[in-house]
Amino acid sequence: MNISRLAKTLFVGALLFTAGALGQKNLCSQQSSRALCEGNWGIPRSNMPQIVDETRARYLDSLPADRLSFERIEPHRLTPIQSEINSGIVYKLVKIHKQGGQNPCDFPILVARNETHDSIIDGHHTRNACWLLGGQQLAIVIRDFASRVFEDICNFPGVFRIGLSGRRV
Repeated sequence: MNISRLAKTLFVGALLFTAGALGQKNLCSQQSSRALCEGNWGIPRSNMPQIVDETRARYLDSLPADRLSFERIEPHRLTPIQSEINSGIVYKLVKIHKQGGQNPCDFPILVARNETHDSIIDGHHTRNACWLLGGQQLAIVIRDFASRVFEDICNFPGVFRIGLSGRRV
């Protein structure tokens, strides 16, 4: 095992232990995990759109097919827009995979792509779990400016908001 892989394994172990012990903490405010939130737009979790599967399908169906693609992307290349990441959710996703469940890297997240950035629109916790596991994130890429995609999704019927505590707001 090379040094960087060993360091990452130790980091993931420490993060999982800390997340499990502390419960619902914001990873963006923890010194040891700030890289997971680097470049975020400062949007709190309570202002982020939450999209259930059927709403996501309807939204994607409303877009021209030539603006969409499925890709595997290195998680560190994805810019978060959300400024709060619930450690308990990330911990749970990693733990499920470690216990033989589905890999969070295989849950498609929504990403907006312009000429310079791939920005996460929906799936911040999933991306962070994938990053900690060292995988490549499956993404549904929407070719458009993130600000436009974010606004469109926020106004799409069936989309709701949820706070850091996990309750609808």
